[in-house]
Amino acid sequence: MGRFHDLSMSDLHWLMFMARITISDIGRHKHQYCLARLGDTGDYVKGNVRFITNEENWREYTQTPQYEAQRKNGASKGGQAVAGKPRAGWTEERREKYMRTMGYI
Repeated sequence: MGRFHDLSMSDLHWLMFMARITISDIGRHKHQYCLARLGDTGDYVKGNVRFITNEENWREYTQTPQYEAQRKNGASKGGQAVAGKPRAGWTEERREKYMRTMGYI
């Protein structure tokens, strides 16, 4: 997982302005926005981040080698739930309930 470096509030406001979103557009549901890294790699620094929907972020994340390795091991990022991604070790029933609640299915 990337680290945050050198991102000020004015940087975040500029990114929000460029994405044409407001603070109320940011959240965990698939249609809401999150701060994402280009290619889901590197740190959260100027030039390597932008706001995209959680659905787009999930689609991008599933194209990375890290996702494939974690999927084989049955773990999500750091073993914790991230936007749109259920926790490792959840039953299929719990995962489905979570995905429905979040609007993914």
